[in-house]
Amino acid sequence: VLGGGGFCNWGFDPAHVNCGDGGPAALAPVYNVARMALAPDGTLYFSEFRKIRRISPNGIVSTVMGAYQSSGFTADGQRALPGALLCGHPQSLAVTADGTLLFGEQNKLRSIAPDGTLGTIAGSNPACNSPSTPESGYGGPALQASLASTAMLAPSQQGEVYMMSAQRINRVGRPFPGFTASD
Repeated sequence: VLGGGGFCNWGFDPAHVNCGDGGPAALAPVYNVARMALAPDGTLYFSEFRKIRRISPNGIVSTVMGAYQSSGFTADGQRALPGALLCGHPQSLAVTADGTLLFGEQNKLRSIAPDGTLGTIAGSNPACNSPSTPESGYGGPALQASLASTAMLAPSQQGEVYMMSAQRINRVGRPFPGFTASD
């Protein structure tokens, strides 16, 4: 399905900077593939060193967001585009029933809506590569919680997200009617 093109030597070979984007996934070179999630439409998302990529149902590989050469947070409300910064390796991937891609980015749970807009669902880590803090904020607003990690994600049919961190399994629920996620 993926990786028949060998190793994507992005840092040393200009011919492999795009690592097969726009071509058949079976021939695409890859580098450090770690996580994957299948969307309802058959799109397979996978994380690769500082990138989130996808294989379309017709077998074409492309980059959703990220850049091999640099890292940092891309702000909420921005578009997920190739070159938009990720803070290190995506720790987890999951897709909701409506096609929203969820991913763990350092100590945050983030989302890419079907229209490509980025958002944060949980976690309050303000900066990329900032020191970890003890987990806290259980039972309060998800955006004020301090998370140690976002190792595994499981979205429910009701719109909740179950998230395994270093010390527990958390549930991020939907806001009550009339409230937003930050209330």
